[in-house]
Amino acid sequence: MPIADRLFTNAFFRTLNPATPTAEALASWQGRIVAVGSRADVDALVRPDTEVIDLDGSTVLPGFIETHMHPIAAGVQLGSPQIGYPDCRSIDDVVDVLRKAAAALPADEPIFSEPRSVNSEASTVRISPGSRVDPTDVWRRQQTSP
Repeated sequence: MPIADRLFTNAFFRTLNPATPTAEALASWQGRIVAVGSRADVDALVRPDTEVIDLDGSTVLPGFIETHMHPIAAGVQLGSPQIGYPDCRSIDDVVDVLRKAAAALPADEPIFSEPRSVNSEASTVRISPGSRVDPTDVWRRQQTSP
């Protein structure tokens, strides 16, 4: 079992586990929780160089992640050729990805591609497989996304 590199104490830990709804301490290792429980149990994972963080009576809840995903748009985006970083690191990479996507589609079907990023609306690219593609423009539009 990993040894804790951080120990969180002096807080009201809510576990949302009906069998043990509260805890006295929390230990983590490399950003991952490795133990939640009594101080004695969690102290068993502590080493001399473990960072101890006194939460001064705060309340600690399990993490809640709000993905704010739009399922249909996410499905289209993830099913499209990925022309954003890290998949593409150069104009040649973008052209290669779009060329492979065009080869897999009927000649009259457009390619829709949107790089995965925080705000990629401005970098959406629509081209037809038979169209002339200016890869410099594709790359410029991707790099200037807000």
